[in-house]
Amino acid sequence: MPSDPGGEIPLRRLLDVRSAPAKGLRGAFTATSEERAALSAWFDLADLASLAVNYEIKPLDRGRARLIGRLRAEATQTCVATGEPVPASIDESFDVEFWPADQLGRAARELDIRAEDADPPEPMIDGRIDAGAFAAELLGVSLDPYPRKPGAEFAPVETPEDAAGANPFAVLASVRGGDKSR
Repeated sequence: MPSDPGGEIPLRRLLDVRSAPAKGLRGAFTATSEERAALSAWFDLADLASLAVNYEIKPLDRGRARLIGRLRAEATQTCVATGEPVPASIDESFDVEFWPADQLGRAARELDIRAEDADPPEPMIDGRIDAGAFAAELLGVSLDPYPRKPGAEFAPVETPEDAAGANPFAVLASVRGGDKSR
């Protein structure tokens, strides 16, 4: 399950929308081994063997842009029932608009955009899209929050106290020395 890492996202790929031709710009990037290791720690993965993104930037009016593409990743998560490795293949397409940050608040009011709406626009900073941060977030929401190995079932661990039928009150009585007169 992804952890709540806080801090700065460990994958950055700034794409300058201002340099994209009107017909669009295609590109791709892959995460380096250092970035994959950082993302593995970020999302509490056993391993992130690969992460690749193919994209196209399509400039829109008013300094806005669409980022369209596909993220592919091979990860290893940990089974929540057994602790064993669980392979995860991520293959997600995306199509999201990025708007200059100063337009987001005004547009949200004008268009009644709410956080629960499907794919509200993402912020663009100084004419740039952080496609790396977007890819890392997409990876995070694409991971299984409770990965399980096929056929794995949770079996509670039985302790010696469980086997003897002890209960919490019996344990407390033994701490008190069995003295029930108190």
